[in-house]
Amino acid sequence: MAEEIRWNSGNVIPTTVLYYYEGPTIFISTVGLHEFLFYKFDERDDYNTFLLAPIAGRTVEALQSKTLSVRGALAGASNFWVAAISPSWEVTRCWKITSEELVEYDLMPFSGVSLTPSTVPAADYIEQAISFFSARFLGEDLTNETVPFVRFKTLIDSAYDAFRKIFPPPVVDLKSLSRSLEFSLFQPKFSSVIVAIERPEIDANDASKYLKRTIDATDFVRNFDQNRSDFFDRMNELIVKAEKGEISRAYAVEHFATLDQVNPIIPTSSNALEQVEFRSQSQYQNPIVLDEAIGTRFRLAHKMAEFATREIIGSVIDINAASATLVLIDGSARQVTCIFDRSTFKRLNVSIGNRILVRGNFHRRKRRDRLQVTDEPRIIDA
Repeated sequence: MAEEIRWNSGNVIPTTVLYYYEGPTIFISTVGLHEFLFYKFDERDDYNTFLLAPIAGRTVEALQSKTLSVRGALAGASNFWVAAISPSWEVTRCWKITSEELVEYDLMPFSGVSLTPSTVPAADYIEQAISFFSARFLGEDLTNETVPFVRFKTLIDSAYDAFRKIFPPPVVDLKSLSRSLEFSLFQPKFSSVIVAIERPEIDANDASKYLKRTIDATDFVRNFDQNRSDFFDRMNELIVKAEKGEISRAYAVEHFATLDQVNPIIPTSSNALEQVEFRSQSQYQNPIVLDEAIGTRFRLAHKMAEFATREIIGSVIDINAASATLVLIDGSARQVTCIFDRSTFKRLNVSIGNRILVRGNFHRRKRRDRLQVTDEPRIIDA
């Protein structure tokens, strides 16, 4: 039973009206020393009923930019009240309620609904709304309050591996800036589990020491924005294909890079994940949701393509004539050891820095992949 309390803050004065329909419907007002978000959920002849909760500055900005839903703006609070307010803005009755009572009485706005209509569902959690990129994991033992420690560690480790593949370190002067790549992590949220990051950054000082020349880290901002855009585009293509049935081997090979990015974190029947949701802070980018059925098809496609014949384009960073091998670094900063037969290697006239195309039997390995070359390689940039 909700606890009725005495209201001592005088009449309510809307200071920032966020939505207006025959009067302020969603607005911000100062109560005591804090700002509160008011949301009208019921209307009577002699009073309107509002749900109210304290709200912070970043939440207001996300709500106004429509990246955060009204539900998300309210749900981020730890305390809630319901107030009956007269047409003259006098609070006639007030109750303090718990988060459980919010659910019991169905007081919250609908999920994904922003202040005004939008083609993209808004995030229901502030971490998703303000982060450069995020993944939200849902599963039977992932709750708002507790998560098994081992499960949490596994999810964080897997998310780290996936994010490093989605946002690979830039390659400069044939050197990967992996050691200079930094991810700033928002505090993980138990709502199932949300892992959200700010835009990846390159430590310019460290990278300059490594490359022995000065670099401007702002040059890489566009790279990470493009990585994010490419990820959403390619994932949407894969989901459309998976929804039609199993993904063919040829299609899986063509899209292996994307399948490999998400393979550690997709929901399947074997890992007890029910759903994963990918989001960016952009109000124009639809979130991507993978369920167990799609995840299982992704996992099968990845397994088919993992050791399949494929083409790789990369720059030569090492040549070993004695073993008839060379090492390429591709666009995702992965290194691949290419193994040739002696006759093919002798015909191959390449130097460090050349970009070449090779085709062969691929083997994914943890540190450096391997390709047994089967066809004649082709030099792209000499």
